[in-house]
Amino acid sequence: MAVDSARRVTGYTVLILLVIFASVSAQSEYNLPALKIEVFKPKGYKLSLPYIPNLLLYIFRGNINKPIDTDSTAFGTISGQLAQVPNGRFEYEDRETQLKLGDVINYYLMVSVAGFDTFVENNLSYTVTELKDRNAGKPMKCLPTITRVREGKACGGQVIFEDDFSTFKEDMWQIENYIPISSHPEHPFVSYQDLIYHPVVTIYNGSLKITPILQERINNFDNDTIAHGELDFDRVGVHRVVRNATGRLLGQTSYRP
Repeated sequence: MAVDSARRVTGYTVLILLVIFASVSAQSEYNLPALKIEVFKPKGYKLSLPYIPNLLLYIFRGNINKPIDTDSTAFGTISGQLAQVPNGRFEYEDRETQLKLGDVINYYLMVSVAGFDTFVENNLSYTVTELKDRNAGKPMKCLPTITRVREGKACGGQVIFEDDFSTFKEDMWQIENYIPISSHPEHPFVSYQDLIYHPVVTIYNGSLKITPILQERINNFDNDTIAHGELDFDRVGVHRVVRNATGRLLGQTSYRP
């Protein structure tokens, strides 16, 4: 009896090992197609796969510009589940997340295919090198809109102006150099200047920053010059006539407080 029991135990052990080995082998033999990631402007991205027979589950979870854990609680800042669309492919589209050139998406995939164990592909990343036009190659239909543009015709849903502020584009923006004349309804005592050594307009991390500066904090100015000196706009090519609060013309190149 002792010998028979030992044989039965040994038989069960072999059977269990064979099942585990078969499961691991089946999983390792499955080749998953590469995930295609497309990033659009001004915002949104799309995930897509070719047709995969018997695909049951395909979940994407990621973080932008930071690592992501692969445990079951790490959902990431962006995530989605791909579903089959009429053309047979599997797709997921996000129309709200805004990405820019150079952003890195760190992500992992959770996949389940009939006949295979659910498995995870991790330590994956994608760097944004192109921002695509979502409507490229599609015939454009000009929808009516109340928007008017100086040149051409505006269409509903069409982007009419865009700047990612990667650099300051002087052909799109102009930094004015002048003092508001006394006809301004609020009579502000300010000056708009395109300063070289103390710029008030800068570009940082994809954003436009406008930082006011007190005139007395600029070189060659102090409390005394603010009260009795002159602010010469000729150096920056200003060609506007300015007047003081009483309306007396002071000239085209200087303005006394």
